[in-house]
Amino acid sequence: MSQQNPRKIAILTQVFRLGYGVGVVIATQAQHLRALGYEVHIFALHTDGARDWEGIPVWQLWRTPTALRAILRAGGFNVVIAHTPPFFRLLPQFHDFAHTIAYEHGSPPPEFFVDAQLRAQELANMDSDVYARVDRVVAISEFMRRYINWPDSVVIYNGADHLRARTAQVQATPNLPEQPLRILCVARFGEHEFLYKGMDLLQQLRGDLPAESFEIRVVGRGGPEQVKTLQQSGMVVLPNVPDDVLAQEYRDCHALVSFSRWEGFNLPLVEAGIWAKAALALDIGAHAEVTPLCFAKYEDLRDFLLQSTAQSLAEAGQKTADFVARFTWAQNVEALVDVLNSVERSVAKTGFLGGNLLARGALQLHFGAFELLELARRIRLWWRGRRWWRRN
Repeated sequence: MSQQNPRKIAILTQVFRLGYGVGVVIATQAQHLRALGYEVHIFALHTDGARDWEGIPVWQLWRTPTALRAILRAGGFNVVIAHTPPFFRLLPQFHDFAHTIAYEHGSPPPEFFVDAQLRAQELANMDSDVYARVDRVVAISEFMRRYINWPDSVVIYNGADHLRARTAQVQATPNLPEQPLRILCVARFGEHEFLYKGMDLLQQLRGDLPAESFEIRVVGRGGPEQVKTLQQSGMVVLPNVPDDVLAQEYRDCHALVSFSRWEGFNLPLVEAGIWAKAALALDIGAHAEVTPLCFAKYEDLRDFLLQSTAQSLAEAGQKTADFVARFTWAQNVEALVDVLNSVERSVAKTGFLGGNLLARGALQLHFGAFELLELARRIRLWWRGRRWWRRN
């Protein structure tokens, strides 16, 4: 990878917390970019409260601030990457001082959620309001490129080797018991995700598999009501676990299943593959791009498990491992740096307004009162941005 001048990157996301796939992507990319000499800051509406993640600054925005443009400009950011709503629609506001990238992980169809109307409004007219007005659009899979209907988007697949790298102390277990076969599901299963993540089908699977031959374990982020519901269905549930526990669950399972009804990628499938575990999923969304073990319908996946042995699942696990070996974060970040290089312009974007205020003011005198008012507004926003950085 060629060397380039370091830049200051602001990453914008709605949620930066344990248990969210977008957060995993952002955190891992930020680590790699910092190692390449970039300065990276993460801005999120919802965090776990930490002010940094392994040395990378994390700023919690209590709401989507009207002064965000001023904050980023005063902070000297010249690259802004938005990963989620509501920040996509703000990107065009930053275009005069920063390169802007919409990094699309996708949003499930609104009908899966109780606030369907609001979600539909957020997704409406993204092509004209956002994609056509930013420097580049990135999609995390070919499915996502088709789903957002923006053919010029650049596909950058997520990596798969992050968890194994961060939990090197969790050693592989050479032999698993023949029975019961341990089936793992890693997913968010909170109230709003329960349906689209297919947890109802997982409950059905628990009823269809003999209890003496199969154990089903669920790991992920969910509320106490959903934990209770899944436990009453006969599953072992481990909510909100740290990385080392998650790695142990991958290590000690025979197979991972996903009944998700929509996915732009699905990190648990490739995480399981890195541990050489069979990753089974319904053939929807991007699943066929990230695992070789896709099934047209629930009954096909269930019957595959009913006919499986520890040996056959181990062989399927090796097949999955071979398939996901191409998904590395080194390749992911190399592709992202290629995107950053491709949006370079002949005039560098400095992200700083204050240095030339007097010169700008002198020029504005030629254009009348309206232009002077606009200059005053921009000075006020610049000052608000400077004050924000001093307070934080």
